[in-house]
Amino acid sequence: MYSNKVVPAPWMLGLMHGSWRPHQYEAIQNLENIFSEKRIAILEAPTGTGKTAIATAVARNGKFSQTTVVVQNLGLLEQYRDYGFAILKGKQAYECIDPKRITEWQLKTGKVPTAADCPYPEMYQCPYGKRCPYMVARDRALSSPLMACTYKYAALSEKVQARKGLFVMDEIHNAVSELLDIGSFAMTDTKRREHNLPDFPLKDFRNGEGGIVGEVELVEILTWIFESRKRLGILNLFDEISPVGTEKKKLLEQFDSLIELLSVCAGEVFYKCSKPMYALRYGRPREYEIEFKTISPSYLYHKMTGDKDNILMMSATIGSPSALIAGELKIKKEDYSYIKFPHPVPVDRRPIYDIAEFAMSHSSLVKRPYLYDEQARIIAKWVKEYTHPSWRGIVLTTSYKKIEKLREGLVKYLGKDALFVSTATSLQERIDEFVSDNTEGVIHVDTIQGWGTGVDLRGDIARYCVVAGVPFKNPTDTFETIRMKTPTGKAYATAYAFNAVVQATGRVSRGEKLNGRYMINKSALADKMATSPYAMKHYSDWYKDAMIKEQS
Repeated sequence: MYSNKVVPAPWMLGLMHGSWRPHQYEAIQNLENIFSEKRIAILEAPTGTGKTAIATAVARNGKFSQTTVVVQNLGLLEQYRDYGFAILKGKQAYECIDPKRITEWQLKTGKVPTAADCPYPEMYQCPYGKRCPYMVARDRALSSPLMACTYKYAALSEKVQARKGLFVMDEIHNAVSELLDIGSFAMTDTKRREHNLPDFPLKDFRNGEGGIVGEVELVEILTWIFESRKRLGILNLFDEISPVGTEKKKLLEQFDSLIELLSVCAGEVFYKCSKPMYALRYGRPREYEIEFKTISPSYLYHKMTGDKDNILMMSATIGSPSALIAGELKIKKEDYSYIKFPHPVPVDRRPIYDIAEFAMSHSSLVKRPYLYDEQARIIAKWVKEYTHPSWRGIVLTTSYKKIEKLREGLVKYLGKDALFVSTATSLQERIDEFVSDNTEGVIHVDTIQGWGTGVDLRGDIARYCVVAGVPFKNPTDTFETIRMKTPTGKAYATAYAFNAVVQATGRVSRGEKLNGRYMINKSALADKMATSPYAMKHYSDWYKDAMIKEQS
């Protein structure tokens, strides 16, 4: 550890930076002090502080022989590549290089197979295994002192779990949602029939709404799983090197994971078997579907971290760690220390305007549907008065219906040319399309889910963000209702919703400088639920400091 009187240059700690950002070196020192006494450190460092560099410096200080970073998406992985980490993506990101197999798949599916489609029980058995892009990347990452992968990969890979040293959980505010998604299994009736599996168990369980699996239900469900595995059979490599054989291999792996989930998380697994109405809306047949979900993420968290020496959890927007750490992940308070730092950008360069006049809740909109138009008018007024005509912006809300209404209203008040038009159907495609576009002065309207984290809108990609809705959990969803009935689930769901507001506005405030001054980026909150006293209890101090009530 360096003395407080001598601040080393970044390169001395393994960083190729000319100088330290505000609070960056201070954070590194604090983390090293925490790790000398406790296993877990929680760091809240606002966007622009440089959390990736902080984690790299801590990893390179000599104490840790290995460091493993987990992130939410592939875009965040690339940031760690720039800092010397060997990154490992999921198998589906690496194309197969077996010429014969590629030809067969293209003839049968029209697609190039990936490593995720490999039928070999052990991938090194493939004649091209030594040159397989996935195997090369995996071996390089696992043998590297610095590696980074996604939460999903770490939760499912025993080899990643076996690594020692430092475990860095980036974007920790989303960890619970990530782990809940990973600890799930779903299948449609079409898929069941394709593989000649037995009929789904417990059809219309709990009136089709689903519920927690009890001892009686567990016997019937396990009987179905074991019979399904029997019918899938033992794969014959020479007969099953095909899309069908690959699908069988994946299902066998998923069934094994499901058996483990049901065994370890007894009393905490949600099951549903129903014919969802939403299928017709998306042009899919209305048929039975099953889904399994764990209501607690702690099982997967402890599976990932059990063998690690120290754990660093990082986010720009933790607010209070109690709902996440002590509650959902079941970590004892004496095992961690929490530190936070102010925003490096002055508040006058990242103002957040409170322009909300009413709550955009479901009940309010049912009673007063004209509020859709009113909200669009208010947002349009703010855009005209507080942003430059050349600035690009994003307006984020919580449902596709609200998106349609906002687009209609913004066209009415700002004109058709003001809106960014996307033809993409998937969220990631829409994000990529907007990021790569350079049309000045356009506004993109989309869901806050997905845009609220991990999207880098630096520079003129977007100079402002308007949050038009708070993403509270769906109260009609039985799984969410069950989670909300637990003290930890309710606390996290509330914290998660308000955290998304902070994350969304942080997409446009990246701490860049223009002519020696911080670039100004503006945000606005256009939903009263996002500006209520209850919301303020969940916001970070650096966020509340920048809030401005618009003068009418």
